[in-house]
Amino acid sequence: MDLTAVFRSGAPWRVRELTRLDTQVRARHPLAARVGVIGVTWGVGTSVTAGLMGSVLAAHGHRVLAVNASRPGKSLLWHSGQPPFAPSTPEDDERRVAASSFADVTDGLPLATSGVYCLELADTAEARWRHAVAPITRFFDYTITDWGTRAGADLATVTQAATIVTVVAPAERPAVQHAVDLAGAIHEAGRTPVVVVTDPKKAWTPAWTELLDLMPFPAAHIAYDTAHGEERPRSSRRLPTATRMSGLRLAATITRAATPAEGTLR
Repeated sequence: MDLTAVFRSGAPWRVRELTRLDTQVRARHPLAARVGVIGVTWGVGTSVTAGLMGSVLAAHGHRVLAVNASRPGKSLLWHSGQPPFAPSTPEDDERRVAASSFADVTDGLPLATSGVYCLELADTAEARWRHAVAPITRFFDYTITDWGTRAGADLATVTQAATIVTVVAPAERPAVQHAVDLAGAIHEAGRTPVVVVTDPKKAWTPAWTELLDLMPFPAAHIAYDTAHGEERPRSSRRLPTATRMSGLRLAATITRAATPAEGTLR
């Protein structure tokens, strides 16, 4: 992420925050992290959250694999800067599973403008994720999977496939309460939950910022951005400052959750 413009116009406290967040996001971890992203309902910004998260992590030098296990269209792959492409085939799956190097496993995987490697499953079959994705996550620093909306028995599948589960909800009290409840279930399952609050109705107020600080789990906010509704994917470097800052804060939250001292690596 190019922070030059932000630094030029930033107040001293903002420069200090940027420096701190940049250092946190660049931190390396001993093991690969698998991040599952779910929404409390459709249309809350799950794909936006996952795509922005992956773009920022890749821009800070991490090897990132983005996996779409949700609906096609403007998935996390699109929000990572990758136009639509043909889904992975079973033959592709078998070849990658047998790979013995990073070059082999990424051969044929589209590379988005953000630097994220993209894998389109074209379905949400959990068995296929375990077969096609789980064996290759060891080659990446972060594997981010967009699962769409999940709850109940489906939630168990996501927790089994992730070390960190990000729950996305809009800035509405019932939805955020639901997200916190899901985060509690994820925590009890032995995984690290992160709550993300989006702003699809442009209703963000300082009270929501205070609420994030009081969350019982790590939490972040994704700013509203009209760019997410454009016809073509836009590079994360060309997003407004507020969006890039919220993406940087989210990525820092994820990297902290991935550290053995604060998160759970399994």
